Amino acid sequence: MATPRQHALAWVLALGAASTACIGTDRYNPGERLGTYAVTGKLSSTTCNPAPDPWTFDVKLNRQGDTIHWVQGSVPVSGLLQGSNVVLKTSALYEMRPPDAKKKLPGCQIVRTDTLDMSLTPDPAVENGVSAFSGTLSYSFAPTADSDCTDQLVASGGDMQTLPCELKYSLTGARTSTK
Repeated sequence: MATPRQHALAWVLALGAASTACIGTDRYNPGERLGTYAVTGKLSSTTCNPAPDPWTFDVKLNRQGDTIHWVQGSVPVSGLLQGSNVVLKTSALYEMRPPDAKKKLPGCQIVRTDTLDMSLTPDPAVENGVSAFSGTLSYSFAPTADSDCTDQLVASGGDMQTLPCELKYSLTGARTSTK
């Protein structure tokens, strides 16, 4: 016969399992793994700074129903699969410089938007498998309407050639592992 302490422990474990089921999947690794892919990016255009060309890195792709997840670093970027194509988009706001009330200078906030438009190559040997992909990856950077980001420009001693600006890469990825 179980002791009250064992009953309590069983209740805590059951509650933990139930809450995990209610919450869903691991937000950093959702869905089923399609594989790890070696990616090569070729710079096709830039109005920003000089950028790596070629650019190589690894990424993991996962699938959850009709959603593809690009898993690299922190929270994955996700998009709906339409046929063999998927568009993944994310944006973030960066404060480059806070406002300066003494100088009556507004702050500089920049919105970075990443867009990946890719076509997946099915792997006939694996159900729902993807052997490779190709597409376009763009990064755009734009100051918010109430920002003054002139100090971020090269002409003012900053790092950016111009704002807003955009980098575009053509990408190819080949699966190196199913893990």
